Amino acid sequence: MKKFEIRLLSGKFYEKYSKSIFSELMDKGENRPYLVLLVKIKNHTFGLPFRSNIKHKYAFMIKNNRGLKEGIDFSKAVLLEKEDIGRNARLKSGNLKEVQKHIDLIIEMFKNYLNKYIDASKTNKRNEYQERIFKMSTLQYFVNMTPELYKSIVEGINTPLSELKEIKIK
Repeated sequence: MKKFEIRLLSGKFYEKYSKSIFSELMDKGENRPYLVLLVKIKNHTFGLPFRSNIKHKYAFMIKNNRGLKEGIDFSKAVLLEKEDIGRNARLKSGNLKEVQKHIDLIIEMFKNYLNKYIDASKTNKRNEYQERIFKMSTLQYFVNMTPELYKSIVEGINTPLSELKEIKIK
């Protein structure tokens, strides 16, 4: 079993989530596909996008020799259904090695971010820190869907890492 997968998002994803309506989603672009690391929390699959020029701390940064701040951006994570997941994708060798080496840390960091997002979403009186987490996050389009989904994700955050690593997409 693979510990993780790198995929593209499908055309169906872009049909469902138009950037004109969902402004915080990254644009598909013809030359810049939305490359995501699939992470499973309970029964929910999240796509954590690889990005460059990240200007905040809600990310796993990958070292590079060009001085760019690139990595996995938790603030642009998307909640995926099977039809949203596209074909396999490749990372640059150095980036792949970093992900392989730090996959457990990446998952823990994302779970921590998810906790902060959920805390921020619970209140209408957010402080500046919580407001920034909430407004810039793509999770606002997904996590607030139903109380059942919300509860399931919260329960999944406390699931041990050993239960989160298996990704099965067919």
